[in-house]
Amino acid sequence: MTGSSVVRGWNSNLYFLRAGPAAELLALLRYAVTQLRVLRLGFMYLQGDFYGRTEYEQAQDVMSKMGYEFCGVFTVKTASSGEADPNEFDDVWKRFAATQPQAVIVFGSPLAATGEFVTRMLKDDRTAGAYLLASVGLQPTVLDTWRAAVAGGVKFVPGQVITTGTNPLAKDARHEAIQRFQAVMQD
Repeated sequence: MTGSSVVRGWNSNLYFLRAGPAAELLALLRYAVTQLRVLRLGFMYLQGDFYGRTEYEQAQDVMSKMGYEFCGVFTVKTASSGEADPNEFDDVWKRFAATQPQAVIVFGSPLAATGEFVTRMLKDDRTAGAYLLASVGLQPTVLDTWRAAVAGGVKFVPGQVITTGTNPLAKDARHEAIQRFQAVMQD
């Protein structure tokens, strides 16, 4: 299972069990703009990874077509350990937090740098009230980090973290894709 658009392609013997990153991105953008109605939307991704840069470029394109732009973008290079240079992280964070986003779309990989970003989002007064919107692939990282921050004294805000959902269950035969999947699995 993958969250990257880079490795997705047609294969009659392969079923993706979740929506592609592009679909998740569009769902998060739509939700931020039409439901949350935020004026200051930020974006986070990590450099040097197969996940995030393409989605950021797509998000920029969609936002510009609507007459919007991101108030701030947080992006840092990560090492193979999943961590970013602490000085670079601090510098980029200061600039990003100064934009005071009302919501942030997080498209980093489930790495230490993404966890650190979420922690800072929740602890910094300039960003603590912002919505965190993430793809379903980041759900464990975001929720574990959020729970740890709340256990450490950060105020719990219901509805502050929003993630995309997964596809229907394999037994939910109302969908053609699930019907095809069931037929192939019975052969």
